[in-house]
Amino acid sequence: MISGMTLRISAHLLPALIPSDGLAGSCAVVIDLFRATTTISHALAAGARAVIPCAEIEEALQAASRFPQGQALLGGERNCVRISGFDLGNSPADYTRERVQGRIVVMSTTNGTTAIRKAATAERVITAALANLSAVVESILGEQRPVHIICSGTKGVITGEDVLCAGAIISAAASRSAQPLETNDCARMAASWYQQVTTAGADSLSRELRQSLGGRNLLAAGQEADIITAARVDTTSVLPEWNHTTGELTLA
Repeated sequence: MISGMTLRISAHLLPALIPSDGLAGSCAVVIDLFRATTTISHALAAGARAVIPCAEIEEALQAASRFPQGQALLGGERNCVRISGFDLGNSPADYTRERVQGRIVVMSTTNGTTAIRKAATAERVITAALANLSAVVESILGEQRPVHIICSGTKGVITGEDVLCAGAIISAAASRSAQPLETNDCARMAASWYQQVTTAGADSLSRELRQSLGGRNLLAAGQEADIITAARVDTTSVLPEWNHTTGELTLA
């Protein structure tokens, strides 16, 4: 970052809460902790060539059909369950090196991939999770553009897991930045909640994530292992970045 610059970070607790022209000329950071952005990081870390986020199932089927047979994998879920006929679900554990290395993953999820597509009006779009927290923070510390952190939520409802992840990013940026931060109210609320939770004890973040809307949904679906995976910080250094031309998320 240029000396003397102020780093401007805004958080939006749902994609619908972003002003219509609010992302122009900015860097958007999209979070769907449970589970799309966690899974995207795992897929690229396991050697996937790219992840193509699609809002709708039919769109994903059409995107996958454009590749020679065997090159593309279909991944995703609706209501925590793998989409019928898809190769993979939305669990990070599905995206092993054996399954995805060298292949294109075409993904459609209930919330996260839709949020990524809605963020495409930003000049730059990256995806964030606790898994790649430091990579995200280091990237935004170098931003001269306004940074907008977008929480995907669940079906239009604010979810605690995404807000806590946003708070983790903002808190880390504040502690590591040599420059002053200018934040909106939602960013300050997210950071304050994250700091309150993480100072309450070693297991407090994991406990809070389980109690979130997304956490309760995953527990009800028998997918507690995905909560444990998503709660781990800095398990990878990958930084997924959206290519406006190809519609792919690849390594920045």
